[in-house]
Amino acid sequence: MDVVGETEHLGKDGESIYAVRFFEDIAYVVTYQQVEPFIIVDMSDLTDPKAVGELEVPGFSTYLHPIEIDGNPYVLSIGEEWNFTSWWSSSSSKLTLFDVSNPSAPLIAAEFHESNTYTQAMYDFQAIRWLPESKLLILPKSNGYNYYGNHGADSFQGFVVYEIGVNEVKPLYNLTHNDTNCWYEASIAGRSFVFDSNITTIFGHTVISTDLKSGEKSWEFDLDNGLNYTCSYDYSYNYRYNYNYGNEYEYDHIHEEDALDSANVNIYNYDDAISPSDDVN
Repeated sequence: MDVVGETEHLGKDGESIYAVRFFEDIAYVVTYQQVEPFIIVDMSDLTDPKAVGELEVPGFSTYLHPIEIDGNPYVLSIGEEWNFTSWWSSSSSKLTLFDVSNPSAPLIAAEFHESNTYTQAMYDFQAIRWLPESKLLILPKSNGYNYYGNHGADSFQGFVVYEIGVNEVKPLYNLTHNDTNCWYEASIAGRSFVFDSNITTIFGHTVISTDLKSGEKSWEFDLDNGLNYTCSYDYSYNYRYNYNYGNEYEYDHIHEEDALDSANVNIYNYDDAISPSDDVN
C-alpha cells in the first residue's frame, strides 16, 4: 500500500502507542511512558493528518470507546494508573471519561479508580458491554493477591455494572462469579449479554443471569459441576522487604488460621524464596 499521509511524531520521545480509535474523521491516540498523553488527530485531510489537541493524565489506556451523552461526544477509556511515588509501586484500574466536544482542548469529565484490580477488558474488547440507552458499562473484574496478603476476603472474579454520567463514573453493583480459591483447570473468558432487561454473564466457571435494574441474581449455572476442583493455598502471603546490602529479603507466610497471633512465620533467604503457588506448611 502507498502512504498518502502521516502525522508528525506523537507524544514524547521514548513513549509507545498504547491505544488508537478511529471515529469518523478523528483519531484518538494514547501514548505512554509514565504519563498518558491523550491525543486527538484531525484526519479530515488524509494527506495531512494533524494532532489538534492533547491532554496529559497519569497512567495509560489500552481501549478507547467513543460514546454520546446528551448529544455531546465523549471518549470512554479503560486502563491503569501506576503509583511510583514510594519504594513499592502499585497499580489501580482506571475508567476515564474524556470530553472531546472541543477537539483542540479535551477535558477529563469523570474518572473512577480501584486499586489492586484488573480488568480483562484492557486487552479484550469483546469483554466490554456498553448500553447506549441506559448509559451503563459492564466490565469483567478480578482481584486477589497484593503484597499485604489480602487474599480470601478481598478475592473477587466477576463483573461490575457502572453508570456513566457527565460528571461521574459510578459502580452500581457487582456480579460475583467466584470468590473462593477453588476452580477446575478449564475456564471461559468474561463475556456479557443483555436480553429483555436481564444480563447474562459468563466468566471463569459459571454462567449467571441478573436483573439489569435491580442487580438481583435470577439464576446461576456451575460449569464445573461434577468435575474435580483444584484449590490454591489457604494462607496469606505477605512480603516484608528487609534490605541487607541488597541481597536478602524477608518473606512472611502466615496461615489464615494463625493470622491472629502471627505464630507461624518463616524467614527465607532471597535464593530460597518460594512462589505463591508453592505449598507451605
